[in-house]
Amino acid sequence: MSFESSVTLDLPADFRREDILAFHRRDRLGVAERVQDGVLRKGIAWDGRPACLCIRFERGHAEVAWSADGESAALDGRALLDMATRMLGLTQPIADFEEAHRAHPQLGKLIERRRGLRVPLTATPFEALTWAITGQQISVAAAVAVRRNLIKAAGLRHAGGLFCLPDANAIAALTEAELGRAGYSKAKARTLSVLSRLAASFP
Repeated sequence: MSFESSVTLDLPADFRREDILAFHRRDRLGVAERVQDGVLRKGIAWDGRPACLCIRFERGHAEVAWSADGESAALDGRALLDMATRMLGLTQPIADFEEAHRAHPQLGKLIERRRGLRVPLTATPFEALTWAITGQQISVAAAVAVRRNLIKAAGLRHAGGLFCLPDANAIAALTEAELGRAGYSKAKARTLSVLSRLAASFP
């Protein structure tokens, strides 16, 4: 697989790599995310085309690379860097949080044991919205299974083999009946369908 763009991202000394990798191991079948030997590969629908984001963790930095099927799905270095920075939680002011609360009688002990803890984030805001709908009132394991079904129903697959997390246009193309067969309740299918059409209508 060849990558069209790549950037290097410096990581702080307290960066907790395993937290990020564990977040992306939630689907044990690895349909759209694959973690192996400290490398994360993630399939994403971008500009309507399959793409793959690759983050390789090294000592003190991460190598971030992007491969897309089709020229229109290109992502420039600045956008790639911004996406990876957000996903790895590097925009979160954790040093300020730890300093403000380290003397707290209860929180202080938790903070001390988990210094550098960041909240891993999704690659795009739309992915976060779909996960919020998918995961309502069901277990994480059930939500992961439904999410996997949604990804497969959208049918976008990168040349490297990973299925891709669908964008708004891909989900809007699915009927509520198809969403139901993926495991969504009628209310969730309707909500996801409406949200996707609205998101797809924005330029």
